[in-house]
Amino acid sequence: MALLLSLSIFLRAQKPFYYIENGIIHQIDTVTLDHVEDYGQEAFVINLGNHGSPEFRLKPELNELITNDYSVLSYLPVHQFRRYKVYTPIVDAKYVIGTGQEQHFNFLHSQNVSEKVNYSIGLDKINSKGVYQNQSTSFTDIFFNIYGDKLSKGRYSFDLQFNYISAAASLNGGLIDDSTFINDTLDLQNRELLDVNLTNAYQELGKWFGQLGQSYALMHQLDSNSNGQKLLVSNYFQYQFNSRHYYDSVLNTAFYDRILSDSNVTDEEMNFQSLKGFLGLRFEKRKDVSSLLSMELGSELSQNWYRQDDLDTTRTDVLLKLIGDYHNSGLSVNGKLDYLINDSYSNKDYNVDLHAKYFFRNFRLNASAYLSNERPQLDLLGYSGNHVSWSNSFEKYQLQHFMVAAKYDGRWDVEASVNYLDVHNPIYFGYDKTPYQALGVAQLIRTSVSASNKNNDHWDLSGEIHYQYQGGYNVFRLPDVLAKASVAYKFKTFKKKMTAAIGADINYFSKYEAKYFDPVTGQFYIYSNGELGNYPYANLFIKSRVQRATFFLMMSHPHQGLFGYRYFYAPGYPANDRFFRIGVSWLFVN
Repeated sequence: MALLLSLSIFLRAQKPFYYIENGIIHQIDTVTLDHVEDYGQEAFVINLGNHGSPEFRLKPELNELITNDYSVLSYLPVHQFRRYKVYTPIVDAKYVIGTGQEQHFNFLHSQNVSEKVNYSIGLDKINSKGVYQNQSTSFTDIFFNIYGDKLSKGRYSFDLQFNYISAAASLNGGLIDDSTFINDTLDLQNRELLDVNLTNAYQELGKWFGQLGQSYALMHQLDSNSNGQKLLVSNYFQYQFNSRHYYDSVLNTAFYDRILSDSNVTDEEMNFQSLKGFLGLRFEKRKDVSSLLSMELGSELSQNWYRQDDLDTTRTDVLLKLIGDYHNSGLSVNGKLDYLINDSYSNKDYNVDLHAKYFFRNFRLNASAYLSNERPQLDLLGYSGNHVSWSNSFEKYQLQHFMVAAKYDGRWDVEASVNYLDVHNPIYFGYDKTPYQALGVAQLIRTSVSASNKNNDHWDLSGEIHYQYQGGYNVFRLPDVLAKASVAYKFKTFKKKMTAAIGADINYFSKYEAKYFDPVTGQFYIYSNGELGNYPYANLFIKSRVQRATFFLMMSHPHQGLFGYRYFYAPGYPANDRFFRIGVSWLFVN
């Protein structure tokens, strides 16, 4: 909050290319070549073999674990909105094309209507034909955000957000026989000749999201330096609609374990929608630019609907919300409490989210804690379909998450962290592709260390390593060790008018018992005999920048076949063979 209050002072002394995300100011990179080759990729996220297909996170974060699983669930996450403030309109455009007719286009336009009002509009689009039969994907993310800050003599602020996401994927059910790939008996250059389980099946996920938030200062006692105190009334209205559609044909009948209805053709839909409203009071007191105390108390009313086949469930929730922030010099503490008032269970839903940061010279210490008592999601309680069906009465599950981290900023940025997580009564998808609950504890402890150099004229070096201990009920099914290393050599060319670099990075995760993927539910589920990993994945790249235009050429998996053909993202889904990506990124300043 202190960052938000001091943003106008900060920006007047800076160039006009900044945005705020999660309360942190970031500079839009218009100079360096950093990470341009990472566009559209995440190091420890695997998919079903082509860009935009369902994903599984090998290093799950707390947000994924809160939703019972850390694969992409039936309901897509909302777009991560950023708040821009630019004195000159900007257009940031990126385009990547790769093997398998992969195309990724990203567009963002942002400009300030006035000093206090900004809007942003953008599009993120992925199309990929894939290498195997029935493997194409299409992903569309359209977003719009407009906000006004300190309007009406500094008393009124608003934020309007809109987001539409559609993620469609043809699902081939994996290879019929993995050994034909592992043994490379056909010496295939064209992998689409391999037989797959489903030749005509797909899923489509959709999300509509809109939110209007407002605040008005009932008391506004500030001096010329914006120090003083305020009492604000705040509210928001939010609507979202989520849907999933799965379809196959009679050609796929032999793949399924069971057929539960008279029809051999599966055409299933499910949707979830919610309407929320919030009203609260917030008190802010600020002594100087580095000191802030803020408290907010309010209530949220939400109406939720879940519909699927003959299931029709409605639930009304009333939440009590308490939010607090404290900033003073190098110390920052904030917390949030959500408490469900009208709970039909004997024990109430709640979640407590606490964060603390401390800055001292070149050191930064972070700590956080998250405690919750949650009801299972509605789609885990009931489902009726042609190939799977369930009706569950699960207990609540509890999360206990603690994190401590330390970072040093110098010639080398070094960071170390420990994440400790207990999940009581975890829910997972089991061998028959339906949800189960383990009445016990699943534990995940992750220790991480990372380092990267900076301000080096010629070398970019970075590396990270993570060790994940899994105790109790092993519902996570993650590799113990994850590692990544990157190196790039930078130089000037064309009479020093173009900055260029050539480099490589390598990703590795140890052997682990992986989850299988079920096309019918769109979930990763626990089965047996699915060991994967212990295989390095490398990228070679060349990148260059001329003014605000950046180009790169990447060859991924250049060592294909050197260590055999046991490279799989998931059982039945081989990783890509050697493939190329070409990309361009251009920041236009009007």
